[in-house]
Amino acid sequence: DSCVAARLSAMQGRGSVMASERFTSTVYQEMPSAPSEHEVPTLHTSTLTGMLTSSQFFLGLLWFVLSAQRCNLYLGTVKYVLEEQGDDDNKYMAILTAMLPLGLACVPVIAFVHDKLKLLGSMQAVTALGMVYGLCAIFLPLHLQPITFVLFAGYRAAVFSVFCIYATHVFGPLASGTVNGVIFFIGGIASMSLAPISSFVNGSLDGDWSPVYHTYSALCLVQLVAVSLAARWWRRAR
Repeated sequence: DSCVAARLSAMQGRGSVMASERFTSTVYQEMPSAPSEHEVPTLHTSTLTGMLTSSQFFLGLLWFVLSAQRCNLYLGTVKYVLEEQGDDDNKYMAILTAMLPLGLACVPVIAFVHDKLKLLGSMQAVTALGMVYGLCAIFLPLHLQPITFVLFAGYRAAVFSVFCIYATHVFGPLASGTVNGVIFFIGGIASMSLAPISSFVNGSLDGDWSPVYHTYSALCLVQLVAVSLAARWWRRAR
């Protein structure tokens, strides 16, 4: 089971990195004609300490950690969720494995959303997509789960793409790699919480993952509120 989750994560991870690089190039070509990107104050000339103690850093940290945790939760537990819905022969698990690389096909859609909604609006749209796919994973019947697979593939590609754009825009191309490394490291530590969560689900919830999925879907509200409050704060500070 852990090998399946690792294989799925590796496949989608490679796709997400490629999508992020392509998406970053697309957006930066359009930035001169996108003045509303300045809704997020940049810190290109700030010291690393200033960057790591800024409101921009903490917003990016909160948004990415919760988003990445939601991805890791699904990749690590989808097999059990599908089995609870009747996927005894793992046919739908195989379909998911085949569909994960399709996240790359979402790059034009991500770029379109970014062009229309700009940076913070794109983050809000991605968060809303995370809530939708989380609810679909639990409430849709097994024969409709490919809808969830498509939503998840797009969501994971969008998480990494939009976050890379956020980090590069705010911290600059030179410092964004360091800031990303710090945030990815913290996100990796946070992902270790899935182990005790799994023990709790198996021991106290009889293997029912739906309460955990609902909790992570509800945490989307925290992300939506955090981005909205940050946008208001930065508008007032200008």
